[in-house]
Amino acid sequence: MDLKQLKTFVVLSKNKNYTRTADELGYAQSSISAQIQQLEQELSTKLLDRIGKKVFLTESGEQLLPYAIEMLALASTIRDKLVSGRLNKASEKSLAEVVDKRPYQLIV
Repeated sequence: MDLKQLKTFVVLSKNKNYTRTADELGYAQSSISAQIQQLEQELSTKLLDRIGKKVFLTESGEQLLPYAIEMLALASTIRDKLVSGRLNKASEKSLAEVVDKRPYQLIV
């Protein structure tokens, strides 16, 4: 799972349409489909139902959406702080402590 896939998922859930999502993000429609399929495979669950030209979130998609939004917001905050030079050693330590408590490893 990567931020690009999460952003695509969030925008698609807002637009409810693959074509509009592709236009907004500047990707081919096939790229949107591939990103969503990869995300669904990684999470081992269906996130979207397609009925005609409209897209609807499944229960799993509804559960993922707030986390995806939060992850994108956090990534944006980190990027902003790094650019402005405000991410100091104390912040780095706090982030490391959070990552160490997770059941997975952060790969950089």
